[in-house]
Amino acid sequence: MLVLILSFWSWRKLNYIREIKFFAIVASAAIIIQGLMGAGQVVFGQPLYFSPSFTNISLA
Repeated sequence: MLVLILSFWSWRKLNYIREIKFFAIVASAAIIIQGLMGAGQVVFGQPLYFSPSFTNISLA
């Protein structure tokens, strides 16, 4: 949640830096994807190859 708040804040307040918009979108997308993958792992019990990809995204 903090990453989403900070990315929104940085996008609004630091808009004079060109790369901020890109990094804010990438950070927000990574957090959302990580949350969806974690929920899918718990609810659906994904196959074995799915678990390392979830771990790699969470460490990135």
